[in-house]
Amino acid sequence: MEIDKKLLRLWINDYFRLVEKLSSRNKWKDSQIIISGVALEKAFREVKIDFEFMLERRKPVNGISESKLAGIIAFRLSRFHPIHLGEKYAEKADVLEINNIVAFAFPLFFVFKKYSLTNLPDDMKREFLYILSRRHTNQESLGHAYSVMLRYLTISPK
Repeated sequence: MEIDKKLLRLWINDYFRLVEKLSSRNKWKDSQIIISGVALEKAFREVKIDFEFMLERRKPVNGISESKLAGIIAFRLSRFHPIHLGEKYAEKADVLEINNIVAFAFPLFFVFKKYSLTNLPDDMKREFLYILSRRHTNQESLGHAYSVMLRYLTISPK
């Protein structure tokens, strides 16, 4: 199962942009944060496999929801840990969660486009990150969580 090179490049470029955005916002920007292209490419290949498997298994008439795609992306990015930290950040708790933070934020940035972590209440972010990093979960349950977040974002006042 081969992934389209243009699509892969788009995903990787968006991922790098998001990491840069989060890094500069949190003053993490320096050469101590390294992204493994190999891990990132493997994660995105798994996203494609999961997506195609879900299409094949379910045979949906209208495709797969954005929330399900978001769940697949978050799950795979959180499992491959493409971001590695240098010595400077080894003891900084907020930076140690960067792989999960980016895995959570990327679908908001890439799939939903108009939302970001800043649109969500802190308790919702904490709960999602806890589930992603500390609990047994899968792509579909994360998809349901994104569905709830999307519903919250569309009905709550901005």
